[in-house]
Amino acid sequence: MKTCTNCGKELADNALFCLACGHAWAPESTSAVAGEAEADVNGQESESVSEMSVEESISFASSLIEKYKKLQEIDKEIRHYEMSTNRVDETDYSERKIINYWWPSMIFAGIIVLLGAMITRSDAGLIVTLSLAAACIVAGFFIALKKCARANEIIRLRKQCSIDEKTEKIQKLQDLKITKRRHAENLYKYEKKIPAKHRNIGDLSKACELLRNGTACNLEEALKNIK
Repeated sequence: MKTCTNCGKELADNALFCLACGHAWAPESTSAVAGEAEADVNGQESESVSEMSVEESISFASSLIEKYKKLQEIDKEIRHYEMSTNRVDETDYSERKIINYWWPSMIFAGIIVLLGAMITRSDAGLIVTLSLAAACIVAGFFIALKKCARANEIIRLRKQCSIDEKTEKIQKLQDLKITKRRHAENLYKYEKKIPAKHRNIGDLSKACELLRNGTACNLEEALKNIK
């Protein structure tokens, strides 16, 4: 069993967040994430953008563009799952009552009694009529009991499926946030080489075009030429 680094509560081995405090727990160790952040982007880890060749500058800028696109995709997925988990389920999961299925039998029994009273005047006829009505009510009760039990079982299954689906979406959302954090940590090491105002797909794409057509000899010069 591992423990939460935020509150110290015990966590399951496959837990991605703490149930006690909600602190996110990355499946990989911090050192693994740090190792990923230390990975070289096309061999340009320590090289300044002003020292890169045209080919290296294009490769570096293209790598950043792909990373920004990946972050955009993750953000889009996060928004989708946030909307899904925040959406109110308006489905009626209240259990049905036996009267919901029994009342037709009661009405039918009442019709039997009414017709019997209109057709026959003898005591024997009334007894038969009442017996039929009672049999109708009793039979209707057992039929309604069975229908009610079946309907409530379906409602419970649907409710459980809804809970499981929402739990799965919450877990997926947590995974995406962890993935986004890793990508952001990895990206920052390289995007800090360029000015903050140019840390976007549009400017980097323009810089690549300037480098390809020979207008600039390195990424730093290309970014300076962007209006």
